[in-house]
Amino acid sequence: MGQFPKPVHTLTIAHEASSGKYEVLDTVATQKGSCTMAFDSKNHNVYLPTAQFVQPKEPAQAGTNQRPVMVKDSFEVLVAGK
Repeated sequence: MGQFPKPVHTLTIAHEASSGKYEVLDTVATQKGSCTMAFDSKNHNVYLPTAQFVQPKEPAQAGTNQRPVMVKDSFEVLVAGK
């Protein structure tokens, strides 16, 4: 598994040890923005799409919140697995 720059988010990996009882197996550092994931139950990999983001250059309109903008060509998929 690779190292990610400035981990600001984590993914907690757990399993059901018994009915209604869960055990944490690991906590993995992820990148900011990797909030969505897909789990491959066949190979037990977790896929987290993400990208680099910057604040927009143009000011927000009054009374609105402006979301960060994705940096061109920065999209990537992080893979966490054994």
